[in-house]
Parts: sequence; C-alpha cells; structure tokens
Amino acid sequence: MVAVKQPADESLIQRIRRAIEYQISAETLGPEGRLPSSRSIAAELGVSRSTVLAALDLLVAQGYVETRPRSGLFVNRSLCPTRVEAAVRDVPPERRYRLVPDGRRVAPTTPPQAWWEAPYPFITGQSDPQLFPTQAWLKAVRRAHDPEHLVWSLGEHDGDDPLLVEQICGRIMTIRGVSCSPDQVLVTMGSQHALSLIAQLLTDQRAQVAVEDPGYPDARRILGARGATVRTAGVDGSGLIVDEIPPETDVVYVTPSHQHPTNVTMSRERRIGLLDFAGRHDLTIIEDDYDSELRYRGAPSPALLSWDSSGRTIYLGTFSKFLAPGLRIGFVVADNRLISELRDVLRLTIRQVPGVIQRALGIFLRGGDYARALARHRAELGKRWELLQTVIQEELGWAGSYPAGGTSLWMHAPDPVDWRDVAREARPRGVLLQPPAEHWAAPMARLRHLRLGFAAMPLERMPAGIHELALAYHAVARRAD
Repeated sequence: MVAVKQPADESLIQRIRRAIEYQISAETLGPEGRLPSSRSIAAELGVSRSTVLAALDLLVAQGYVETRPRSGLFVNRSLCPTRVEAAVRDVPPERRYRLVPDGRRVAPTTPPQAWWEAPYPFITGQSDPQLFPTQAWLKAVRRAHDPEHLVWSLGEHDGDDPLLVEQICGRIMTIRGVSCSPDQVLVTMGSQHALSLIAQLLTDQRAQVAVEDPGYPDARRILGARGATVRTAGVDGSGLIVDEIPPETDVVYVTPSHQHPTNVTMSRERRIGLLDFAGRHDLTIIEDDYDSELRYRGAPSPALLSWDSSGRTIYLGTFSKFLAPGLRIGFVVADNRLISELRDVLRLTIRQVPGVIQRALGIFLRGGDYARALARHRAELGKRWELLQTVIQEELGWAGSYPAGGTSLWMHAPDPVDWRDVAREARPRGVLLQPPAEHWAAPMARLRHLRLGFAAMPLERMPAGIHELALAYHAVARRAD
C-alpha cells in the first residue's frame, strides 16, 4: 500500500481513499483485483480499522470498488479502465518527459528478439546456455551466503570485493602477462560500462578519439557521446594500422587480442608501433581485451598493457563473453590515480556492482571452477570453430583462412551480393544473421562481409544451419546476376 501523504489539509480518511484509488488505477492490488482486508490495510498504514473502513465505504459509494457477498471487496473493472485511459490521454506526450536535445544519440545494436527460439542462431554477443557451468556457479552463490561471506555479499562498500580483486590480480591478469595491485583494479558492470565511465573522464567536445574501422560500434558511440570528435583508422591482417591514427588524437580505442569484428591478432610490430606513437603524441590507449581467453590454436598473446611501461594503457576485461552476458561483470586495470577517479564516477551511478555477484565470482575463481569451466568452454567452441569452416567449404565452396580464436568467423563473399539481402532470405529458413553494417563508421552501399557467430549455436545444428544459409545465399546470388 502506498504511503498516505500530503496534502496536509486533507482528512486522513480522504488520504487513505486516495492511496487505495492510486493502487486501483495502477492495477497493483491483489489477485483478480481483490482488495486486502481492512485489518491488513490498517496494520500496514498504522491507522485504526474504523478509519480504513470509512475510506473503503467512500470507494464503494464512488463505484470504484464493489462488494461481493462472502468474498470481500473487489475493483470495479467496468469503471476503472475508462478512468485510467482518460487520465493518460489528458497528458500530452511532450509533457510526460522532456529529452535533452542531442544529435549524437543513436539507438544501440540489439540481438534479434527471442533468438534462442530460432533453429539456427548464427548471432554474436550471446552464448549457449547449455555451456554455462550451472552447478559450479550455484555452489559459489550458495557459499557467498555463508556467514563469513555475508558482509561482502549483502553489504554496501566504498570499494570492490577484496576476494574478487585478489583473484583478478593473481589469476586473470597474471595469465595476461600483467602484474598489478588491488588499487589498480575497478570492478564494473561489464566492459561497456567501464568504457562509459572512462569516456566521462577522458572525453568532451575538445577531445579527439580514434577507433578501429571496422570496429566495435558501441565504442564509437560511447566515446563520441560527450561531443568528442571520433575518427577512424583502418584494420588489416596485422590489426590496427597505426600510421592511419591522426597525430592530434587524445585517446585511441583498440582490440588487439581478437580485433572486433575481424578476429585478427595485432602483431608484435604493430603493438610496439602503437606504444611508440602514444609516447610521441602523448595519447591514452584503451585496450579492450574482451575474449582473449578463447584461443583454439597456439598460446594467447600477452595483453598490450604488459608491454607498456609508461602507464598510458587502460585495460578493459570482462567475464561476460565466457560465463554469460547476463551476469554483466567486468573490470578495469589502470594507474591507481585514474582508478580512484573512476570509482568516484561509479559511486554516482550504480554505487557498486552487486556484492553477491562479486563474492560468488571470487569464490568461483579461487576454487578453480573458473579455470575448469573455461577449459571445457574453450574446447567446445574450438570444435564449433573447426566444424563451421569444414561445413562452409562443403556447402558454399569457400576455403577461408580464419584466425584461431573468438566467437565468430569474419566472412567475405566472393560474389557481388549484399549480406543484408541474404539475412532477409535466410530468416524464413530459421537462420538468424546480423549483417555487420554498423561496424563501419561510413554507410556501406553493399555489404560484402558477414560476422558469423557460433557461440550460441549448438554443434549438432551447424551442418543443417549452414545448408539453409547456403540455399539463401545462392538464391540472392542468382537474382544479383
């Protein structure tokens, strides 16, 4: 029941009547519109039962509530919908809220609705729920509610969970070749949230930002949201082309381990060149290391941060790409002074990442469940990566060379087709595609590339899915001739 507040000159009975009427309009009463008993309302509001009964009598007299013998009081459905709809119509749309004018506001890319219901979801940014380590994760969550963990699971803190930060420093970053201390780590709601926090500190209308092209579209949007000038630098088989970064750049965003979306790994020479460029032009590097753990051949390359002795690199990591996107947990590793500034910004938004998620993940990491689950996950995705290439060659006749990592294949059509047309043709066949037009800063007249995701696609469905995709592709190619 809502509180009975102002106006003060209104009687208590009228205020209670208005509070109940509000809940009737909002349709937040009990099952089938049944009102709570007068005793429970009186107890909840801390008033006498006789006062509540008087308020209910007014509602019955007005017709908003009806009495049903031996059943109680119920909302009068025949009257209330008309009243609610009329109230909404009385408020013009422009007066319900007022958006601040912003020509840079762009709707983000979202996955197709109910993608999991499609037989062949070759999409990106999602994972196969069957691969999630459910039992191990639930065990960690249960342990996070043990008495010795409750102060961190359920309390509010100025800093992050020390157990999780310890595991990030000692396990995650050590594998990436980085030595860091707890005061250099900030836990966030995923790497996208981390990038948004960083943009608030490093960009404004005077800033010059460089991003990869093709690249991660939301990075381009986030870094430009505060008015920064966003320019692009190309990508080839060795990663970001450093020579194409404008000299006046203040911040450069890069995905060196598995470039988004091409999956190429930035070469040693390019990494050295980027760090040298950053030193000569006094710029900051944002390294998004979003799926570095998912490599299927050879050893993963060290993080760019591990090469940087100047402290110019800000590292973004995430657990979402491996565990589950819905967990929304990532982290930043950077100079401790910048981390302190970022923490102040975070306090004014979400305050902190939910403590129970932090503590459960810390337990999950410390007990070795993370490492074991990652090994199984990597092995399964490696099978999908191998099979997908074989089936593509059999069904489409394309023998491509794909980087051995990530969760997608970056495909280039040899024929003059537009993958957007293929996606429309494939949809009725149960094949979901996300043509990557937004990965380029400039509009694409003809989209020759496709980012074919396989993390959400069960292994056994892949051959049939590629067969249906090939039928759709050839249908579009015949019309294009």
